[in-house]
Amino acid sequence: ALPFALRFALRDLLGDPRGFGVFIACIVIGVSAISGVSGLSRSLAQGLAREGRTILGGDASFSLVSREFSPEQRAFFEARGRLSEISLMRAMTRRDDGEAALVEIKAVDPATYPTFGAVSLDPDMALAEALEVRNGLPGVAVDPMLLARLDAKLGETVMIGVSRFTLRAILRSEPDKLAGGIGFGPRVMMTRAALASAELATPGSIVRHVVRVTLREGADADLKAFAADAANAFPQAGWESRTRDAVSPQFSRNLDRFAQLLTLVALTALVAGGAGVANAVQGFVDRKRAQFAILKALGAEGSRVFKIALAEVLAAASLAILLGLVAGAAIPWGAAQALRDLADLPVSASLDAQGALYGALYGLLVVLIFALV
Repeated sequence: ALPFALRFALRDLLGDPRGFGVFIACIVIGVSAISGVSGLSRSLAQGLAREGRTILGGDASFSLVSREFSPEQRAFFEARGRLSEISLMRAMTRRDDGEAALVEIKAVDPATYPTFGAVSLDPDMALAEALEVRNGLPGVAVDPMLLARLDAKLGETVMIGVSRFTLRAILRSEPDKLAGGIGFGPRVMMTRAALASAELATPGSIVRHVVRVTLREGADADLKAFAADAANAFPQAGWESRTRDAVSPQFSRNLDRFAQLLTLVALTALVAGGAGVANAVQGFVDRKRAQFAILKALGAEGSRVFKIALAEVLAAASLAILLGLVAGAAIPWGAAQALRDLADLPVSASLDAQGALYGALYGLLVVLIFALV
């Protein structure tokens, strides 16, 4: 059986729940924010880990700026797995009427790109078909933002470098977009041969050449050994290397900072809501003062009256915390599809028990501190 104080508190709370609306709202907002931020951060981290190969384009990648990979380096990589090469740079795209826009060029080999995942084009066609040469002009797949900036349509031509290209398809998604970081212009995808013909990769231009390697054996132990072997074989290479278990270190660091900032904001909101908790508890005590006096007149000890009042407050707090945890658990699921559609982020929505525990503990601490002080 429940203790007398708890039974009395529940009966009284169910009979007269007035005054706890603000109390419950303050706790729900704070707890849901803390648990939701933690769950969303965990979902993003899990998505990066699960989709590491797809985002990176292989098990490991090596990039050089303004320098091509040497034959010896390529031979080293080819001896250990499949290669896929891309080149990244910025350039200006121009229409015949002089309208121009800064673009992010990605030059690929359609025979090997993408190694994992798929490129989504509109109209639906193979990447090789979109980028092939027709009537002497190579094709490009472009971000729809470029069409809007240039007021252009598919089928029209633009100048990039010294070459003319046909706007062949709209680039809806690319599996390795996240690995490239933040771009300063819309994407333009072309073949590596087309990039060479445009004469953009001249001495002094900033071109990032990337080699992706898919190992024959993709175990983590082999991956770490391969990265170490590459560094030992070419100690003066000066390349930037990444592996599928650390696809985007910068994004991961920014994600951690963003999660910490949002958690701090949520804690601040919860503490600020403590004022509402204190006012609600004070109002509750004022309303129940006569009832508490009657209990004491009937012989109830002061400690028992205190336990009844505290039990009512904690019962309302438990309901608020439960509602906050439910709302917080729904945040990753609700944000997952939006982040996938808007930012092409690999969100793997899941429940975060640790974040829920922290949210519940912080909520309970705020209630106890502001209710008792």
